[in-house]
Amino acid sequence: MHFGFLQKSISQFFEHYIVLIIHYPWFFILIPILLTITLSTGLQYRQVAFLNDELGQYIPIKAQAQQELQQLDQLFHIDDFDPFYAIRRYDTKRMGYIIVRSIANDGNVLKPTILDAVLKLWNLIQEIRIEGGRNDSTLDYASICVKFPVSPEFDEIIANILTDKLSRLHEQCVSNPLITAFKMFLNGDLNPKNDTIDQAILKLVANSFASDLLINVCNLLGGITFDEKHRISGAKAIMLPYALRHSTLFQDNLAKKWELKLIDFLLQYPSNIIKISLWTSETIATESANNREKLIKNPSNPSVMNPFNPSVMNPSNPSVANPSILSATNPSTTMLLPCFLTLLLYTILCCCLSSWIYSRPWLAIGGVISVAAAVISGISLLLLLGQHITSIVYLMPFVIFSIGLDNIFISLSAWRSTSLITSFEIRMKKAFSNSSMSITVTSLTDLISFTVGCFAPFQSVRIFCMYAASAISFTYIYQLTFFSAILVLTSKREIAKRHCLTFRKIKSCEKKNYSGSHIFPDVSSCKGQRLCEAQQTIFHSNHLLANFFRTTYSNWLFKSWIRLIILMLFILYLAASIWGCMQMKLGLEPNELLSTNSYGHEALSVMEEYFSDYGSYLHVWMYNLSEFNSSNRQIWMILESEIALYEYTEYTGSSDSWLRAMMQYFRKNNIEITSNNFIYILKNIFLSQPQFARYKRDILFDSTGTLLEVSRILVQLRYVGVSNQSRAMRILRNIAKSSTIKTGVYADFFQFAEQYNAILPGTLSTIAIASFAVITVSLLLIPKTVTSFWITSSIITVNVGILGFMTFWNVRLNFISMITIIMSVGFCNDFASHLAFNFAKDERIDSFERMRIALYNVGVPIVQSASSTIIGVSFLASIDSYIFRSFLKTIILVITIGALHGLLILPILLTLFSNDEKTTYAISRKSKLNTRTLRKTSESTSISAISACL
Repeated sequence: MHFGFLQKSISQFFEHYIVLIIHYPWFFILIPILLTITLSTGLQYRQVAFLNDELGQYIPIKAQAQQELQQLDQLFHIDDFDPFYAIRRYDTKRMGYIIVRSIANDGNVLKPTILDAVLKLWNLIQEIRIEGGRNDSTLDYASICVKFPVSPEFDEIIANILTDKLSRLHEQCVSNPLITAFKMFLNGDLNPKNDTIDQAILKLVANSFASDLLINVCNLLGGITFDEKHRISGAKAIMLPYALRHSTLFQDNLAKKWELKLIDFLLQYPSNIIKISLWTSETIATESANNREKLIKNPSNPSVMNPFNPSVMNPSNPSVANPSILSATNPSTTMLLPCFLTLLLYTILCCCLSSWIYSRPWLAIGGVISVAAAVISGISLLLLLGQHITSIVYLMPFVIFSIGLDNIFISLSAWRSTSLITSFEIRMKKAFSNSSMSITVTSLTDLISFTVGCFAPFQSVRIFCMYAASAISFTYIYQLTFFSAILVLTSKREIAKRHCLTFRKIKSCEKKNYSGSHIFPDVSSCKGQRLCEAQQTIFHSNHLLANFFRTTYSNWLFKSWIRLIILMLFILYLAASIWGCMQMKLGLEPNELLSTNSYGHEALSVMEEYFSDYGSYLHVWMYNLSEFNSSNRQIWMILESEIALYEYTEYTGSSDSWLRAMMQYFRKNNIEITSNNFIYILKNIFLSQPQFARYKRDILFDSTGTLLEVSRILVQLRYVGVSNQSRAMRILRNIAKSSTIKTGVYADFFQFAEQYNAILPGTLSTIAIASFAVITVSLLLIPKTVTSFWITSSIITVNVGILGFMTFWNVRLNFISMITIIMSVGFCNDFASHLAFNFAKDERIDSFERMRIALYNVGVPIVQSASSTIIGVSFLASIDSYIFRSFLKTIILVITIGALHGLLILPILLTLFSNDEKTTYAISRKSKLNTRTLRKTSESTSISAISACL
């Protein structure tokens, strides 16, 4: 089946279109310039449109965890004015922590000297002030914090070891109660009963542990050690949590200012006693911004700050700044500018020869400017349309430059392959129709790949693909207008024999004999007058690499034993790739969003080391209880049996249940529970007790107030790390799903763990849809169906190879590798399509000679495009970011595997399975007519081949 009619129609259109450019080149130059200038006004909105890199960008859209969180919020909504019962809050926004350790390795933080340093630090943190209050007043932590009631049990423990009990402990800003108690020790407000300070502190902690207040106090201690009686004897880390009000936009902005000020202050806090790690809700955003700034900021000398400057000790001093932020916003190096200049220089070198006439530096500069203008226009247009932009989009220019430069090399190769003895207009028609058709196929497949990516299940992937698709569209438009006009002007200069830099006419030049392929006849062997005239018009040498692909490389590739070895290696490659796919690791860990030397990465590592035993809490709620048919069983017995299912599993510990607290309280006070009085005594007796006030957030009644509607419990999570989050989430959800009561579960790690379940099916479905669309385009625009089949096969084998070799290079399948795999569908088709299109154009000669011509035409562009892409993305290696380095690794895999398919695998498969009756005759090593046939074939095609103008 052939679809050549469409290809011929498009080629004829381009032949007429280039005539228009030949007559009006400056029009096609000015229009893209004016359009770029107009659209570039959208860049002023990039700061407004920038979307902070919060976790929401890296978790699946419409994930089940989002629905669970929404239901939990509807049932137990918490605002900033509710009592801050930390384990009952599911909203972690504007919350953070500071972890303090002794500067001595494994030092005990419960020593008075360490606690004194911690207390001084906390006092300074509370004094951090920001502007923005009413009447231009400044606000400190106490003015914007969320307050919480001190546990009555903890207050009782204080009373047991101290002489007094002060009312100041009843409510305070979120902090560590141990620090508050120690502050009272030092102030003399509370005196220990017959104990030293060391003994009193240890007694306080030990009593907390013994009184089941581990969840309230000892969760704030890490690396706890015990004595021979299993009593707490020390700890290696202490946590200072904080929480800020953020229910309104005004409050949220104040909280953001305070957190940024906190980061600035703590990163410069000097101490020879303690070392500090911190995590804020702004950590991911600020660290991601640092990496982004390294890509786009101009070089400048960073300010040098003295950490022991007295101003550092004053947290309200506006001059205090984060050194890591300073070094990011004023980097000594920037990646985008050197990348642009390097690619510009590389493109110029690729377009230049030893001849001043046939070198094309201005064409190279025009091509790079065309791609840069396309990137600017693509980004600006979406910004004008109000689209958001993220840090990951700043990687997009590195990708688009590779596509744009590929188009430049293809266009130049097509012009070089035209005959010098024909007229300028005929040469331009032939070159432009061939190159534009090939560029149309590749641009359309790239556009389709990224358009499909716009529907991926991750917001970050969608935004990146949206901007990439926009930039590719402008790249294609500017390629057919701005760059084509530059190509026309450059070609006219060549024909006029003018200097490539000064444009002055060169009166005389040295004519060089043709020194190309040995299969072409020398001048002395020219028998045809037309061939000899063509030879006499050549004043420069052919491109050595192009001749290498047509002669030496093709001869080597077409040897039977070489083809056998390559096919065997290809089978081994597929086997290794499939094995790698089976061993693939999924997901993105939170610390991989941060640089390895960042404060956030350190905080997560310290948190994992000292506070992993007791993590966050699982929210379990049973709802629609008023409609549940209990079959004559008491509702509290049914709830108790459900609670027990979630306790002491592989990833959970004990629970905090209102039901158990109530039953214990009723037994202690000899209160009998029946089905008739259960709701009454629950509402009017149990919940009215001050010590049980926190349980009001766990119970909902129906509209009549006589039936229990919703019940919630909190279950302690244990040993849940990044390696087992997906498994833990699946186990806990399965428990809820198998329950006889409608049950929902949610933990804060659910949202991030969702990516593990969504990334693989999302990637495979995206690849499948994009591949189907690309195959359809290939069938319509490439004239031979069998050629389209092998392009399809190469897409599959390239993607299998990328997925498999990601495992060997320690790259997990996550949203960033998903982006590059989406690109690979278009990228691997680029190399394959260029080769396949040139191979399928002329069926009048045998498949081996057609492959020689195809390699001659596109071998050099494939090498140049692949090398320019790797050169461009290599600049990302210097940025300390897992995301950027993962992007670099996967791009290198895409380009390397795609180029090897285009230069090795596909040429063998296309010639081996081509429906060409001459193939066997052409490759017969026994036939002495092989050389004669090849010479005759070469003579018929050498007019265009030997006069390829570089």
